[in-house]
Amino acid sequence: MSEIKKSTQEDFQDNLQNNIQKFKIAETTENTSNVVTTDKSRLNKITNLTPIKTFIDYVSGFNPVVWLLVLATFIESFGRFLVVPYLSIYLSRKGVSLSSIGAVLGIGPLAAFFFSMIGGHLSDSIGRKPVQIIGVILSGISFLGFAISNTNLYLLAFFNFLTTMTRTFYRPAVNAAIADITPIEKRSEAMGFTRVSLNLAYGLAPFLGVLFATYDKPIGFIIASILSLSVGLLVAIVIPETHKKPQKQKTEKRSFQTARQNLRDSFKSYKVMFFDRSFLLWNIANMILVGVYGYIQSFLPIHLNNQKMPLWIYATMLSINAFICTVFQIPMSIKFAKSRIGSTAMYAMIGYVIGFSMFGFSKSSLLLFIGMVILSTGEIIHAAVSVRFVPEIAPEGLLGRYLGFSGIQELGPFFFNIIGGFIFQNFGGVALFLIAAAGSILGGILKYLADRREKPGR
Repeated sequence: MSEIKKSTQEDFQDNLQNNIQKFKIAETTENTSNVVTTDKSRLNKITNLTPIKTFIDYVSGFNPVVWLLVLATFIESFGRFLVVPYLSIYLSRKGVSLSSIGAVLGIGPLAAFFFSMIGGHLSDSIGRKPVQIIGVILSGISFLGFAISNTNLYLLAFFNFLTTMTRTFYRPAVNAAIADITPIEKRSEAMGFTRVSLNLAYGLAPFLGVLFATYDKPIGFIIASILSLSVGLLVAIVIPETHKKPQKQKTEKRSFQTARQNLRDSFKSYKVMFFDRSFLLWNIANMILVGVYGYIQSFLPIHLNNQKMPLWIYATMLSINAFICTVFQIPMSIKFAKSRIGSTAMYAMIGYVIGFSMFGFSKSSLLLFIGMVILSTGEIIHAAVSVRFVPEIAPEGLLGRYLGFSGIQELGPFFFNIIGGFIFQNFGGVALFLIAAAGSILGGILKYLADRREKPGR
């Protein structure tokens, strides 16, 4: 019995020791778990800084090349907007007539129309990167040309021809590169970033440009040239090629027959575009809208100068436009990412109509600023949906050509600047900006009709 008791006692003691050991292990595990949980909680408190984390997650959701292209676009645009907005008033102060100013400014968009098609074709055939490099290098050369032209109208017209050509050479290649590396559901946002960079440059550069506009020496043109050439280096060294060319068989040899077949394929691709009625109607609308919008840079500063308003008011209007487009473009791109393109673009023209009308009639700086706020609101809504149209309707393999041919919109400023110069000189600024308002209505209606037609490739 005593042995049984002893055995029972021993078993009890063993069980007691085991239970104590288990309790200690459980307690240690619980403490360790609490430490880990506490550490994780502290780590979450550090890393879960909601605005920063959300921003980092959002930025990392896009290919890094997108941000490099956005940076390159900002630098190139900053140099351009340093001098271009003041070219018309510079010529006006030198005694050049309004009709001649319209002709000088109009010749550039004519070049842009032809060379944007060539640039789009080249971006499909030789790649996006080489076309971007060629564009910014020629842009740098053209700004140096402005610096030595003084008031020679022929030289100014030639270099305006060249600088506008290079802009439409470069930007379709940038847009095509972004489309190459961005999923379709994020393209509107990604392309919105380039627009943000453009508008940021548009807001900052003119304030610095006001200083250079008062000097006789072409300092602004020299700085613009340096910035364009620096972008060429950035693209050449840092930004990779994004266009994937169709793989060819190693045994294929280039011959006269091959070259002829390539030429036939090119003509076929352009035939597709020429018979794409929706695409052509869209581009006619863009011709009108880009044409009347160009009055902001070409004739608005002269109109304000005629009303004895200081130049800083014009610079402030540009900055208001840039601020609104920079801050609100991406939210608008997200908001309207799935909305109907044509109808949204048409309703956005309400902002254009009100804004242009206020530019014509207002003699108060406050009303001019309000007019720019209203116009800019319409602009960002219009841009949010417009950037989606061509990438969505372009057949596979023809995106670069479609984007390049979209340069036909540059014919708008060619015609409207020449017509605008005549109207301004004979009927005044009020009549000019009423025509801009009427053109905005027509452009909106055409975009609505374009989006209602059957679209190939959808």
